[in-house]
Amino acid sequence: MTVRDVLSTCIFRKYASGAGRASRGEFFVYFAFYILFFTLWSLGIVALIRYLGDINLLDFVLSYVPFIFLPPLLAVSARRFHDSGRTGWLVLLLFVPLINLFGIALLCVPGTPGPNRYGPQPAPVRLS
Repeated sequence: MTVRDVLSTCIFRKYASGAGRASRGEFFVYFAFYILFFTLWSLGIVALIRYLGDINLLDFVLSYVPFIFLPPLLAVSARRFHDSGRTGWLVLLLFVPLINLFGIALLCVPGTPGPNRYGPQPAPVRLS
């Protein structure tokens, strides 16, 4: 699985689907994409406001665009929990302050080798 395959899977094929498993590589590639997109989009809005002045309605609408990519992030997180044999509902831990650190640590745990009750072992991600 390449980076392009990861983004295609997360954004188009499994937009909000937590079914199946996701490797650590798949999760971290999509997470890096999300952070990069969110950062660049936010900097673009700041530059637009500085250039055009106060544009209340436009900057309000544009500020919500990155949240279109939030459901795939939650879905790939649920699939990541599935990879280690845990329930996808642990995604809710990520919304609780301080406890979310435990949830983030669980996202970094290696998955179970071979198939588990959530499906076959996911393919590794190649960065080429």
